[in-house]
Amino acid sequence: AMAIAAAIAGGALSGAGIASAAKELGGVNIQRWCACTQHAVLATTSVTRGSGAYSWRCVYRYDTGLPGASNKTVQEGVDMNAACRLQYGNGAWSKPLNPNDANSWRCYR
Repeated sequence: AMAIAAAIAGGALSGAGIASAAKELGGVNIQRWCACTQHAVLATTSVTRGSGAYSWRCVYRYDTGLPGASNKTVQEGVDMNAACRLQYGNGAWSKPLNPNDANSWRCYR
């Protein structure tokens, strides 16, 4: 018990140590994630983002195909952890390198 307490106090078991042991797998294919969601079967899919890492959105455009009926557009946030799992398999997770940069997302395991 003393050794564990000393390791925690010394930072050996800190979150930073655990995160630094993770292996970077690569970037996130957000277009693929958006295209693979259940909405994509019924809609035209695109991706939009602002400047921040958390600004990614899947955009789904539904064409009703009915004369006089209006089409519908829906935007949903991207589940980056799920996008990493889709791309790299179970156990993959995501983290942005810079919260102010939309293109800084990376997947890890």
